[in-house]
Amino acid sequence: MSEAATRTWPPQGFSYGNRMLSGNMERHPVLPKDERTVEKIQAALIEKKRLTVPDVIRHDVCTKRTLLGMSIAETLLLAKNFKPYGRLFCAACKNYFPLESFTWAEDGQRIA
Repeated sequence: MSEAATRTWPPQGFSYGNRMLSGNMERHPVLPKDERTVEKIQAALIEKKRLTVPDVIRHDVCTKRTLLGMSIAETLLLAKNFKPYGRLFCAACKNYFPLESFTWAEDGQRIA
């Protein structure tokens, strides 16, 4: 069975917490640390021809950049057979937007 067919996302029982003054939620689901090992991250970087884990996104609508938490950036990098997030947070707009409306700031590559 594929990862997409077996993975429940967000994990069952996960709580995003409350919306903060910034507009962002308190918590976001991320892959467990044992699935975000240095070896797995290095392999994904090689596969995707990247030198570092991209952690800055650019929102197409406002053109502003948002810095992701590293665990969220690693989850986006490592997700192969499932979309870990349907929406990402834009710090400038103070709201969540579809994944398709963001690119990686470093190279302009579409996230979704």
